[in-house]
Amino acid sequence: MGGLSGLGEGAKGIVPLHAAPRRKRRVLFSQAQVYELERRFKQQKYLSAPEREHLASLIHLTPTQVKIWFQNHRYKMKRARAEKGMEVTPLPSPRR
Repeated sequence: MGGLSGLGEGAKGIVPLHAAPRRKRRVLFSQAQVYELERRFKQQKYLSAPEREHLASLIHLTPTQVKIWFQNHRYKMKRARAEKGMEVTPLPSPRR
């Protein structure tokens, strides 16, 4: 029976699944922030670190948020171009 008392001690180090660290909530950008991000994206597809920090301070975001927005937007544009290129008009069926 002495072996059963050791179970309680070993179980203390186990972290329950529901206590796992939660991800940060998704940040919704204001219309003004999105407008400024899109305006800048049209001018320049890639920002240097100082440019990113400057833009972030102007629109009250973190440089990381700006960096991720630009990455996501570049991917979105690339995917849109690929989908547009894949659109093919159906060929006319051969006459018999």
